[in-house]
Amino acid sequence: MSFQLRPGQSLALVGENGSGKTTLIKLLTRLYVPRPDASRSMGSTRGVEPSALRRRVAVIFQDFARYQLKVGENIGVGDVEHFEDEASWRAAAEMATAAPFVEELPAGYQTQLGKWFKDGRELSGGQWQKIALARAFIARAPTSSCSTSPPRRWTRGPRRRSSSSSATSPASAW
Repeated sequence: MSFQLRPGQSLALVGENGSGKTTLIKLLTRLYVPRPDASRSMGSTRGVEPSALRRRVAVIFQDFARYQLKVGENIGVGDVEHFEDEASWRAAAEMATAAPFVEELPAGYQTQLGKWFKDGRELSGGQWQKIALARAFIARAPTSSCSTSPPRRWTRGPRRRSSSSSATSPASAW
């Protein structure tokens, strides 16, 4: 396999189940460390400190976690530095288009999710996806008092975020 992903480009990976789409993303993001002989080039990720790369890359896998936490904490686990930062939760939820339904929950961002707890709320599959997307956005969300909307909704597939970033989206063939 060979491809180039330049800043500002999006790439969708499409293939049969088990064809290696998720493995490729994990290799590119250094969640897996490639064997020295496994690849001739890992492009711009080779030589980059994994922790630095992970601060710049957000990945949502098909089997994302549904934490039995409060809504805000569920978003906050995406970046431990913002775990209790409500302004960051709100900004990330806005970017992920989760804010409208979160604000309608009984206690908003303080609403307990999951059935492990008395009065815990369960979300729809699509709502959980938006929470996972907000979790991926939290480290990148604007937190100033001036709200900004993304030029395109990320919830509609891979889209360009800025001229200095790229997006990949693994997808399975039906």
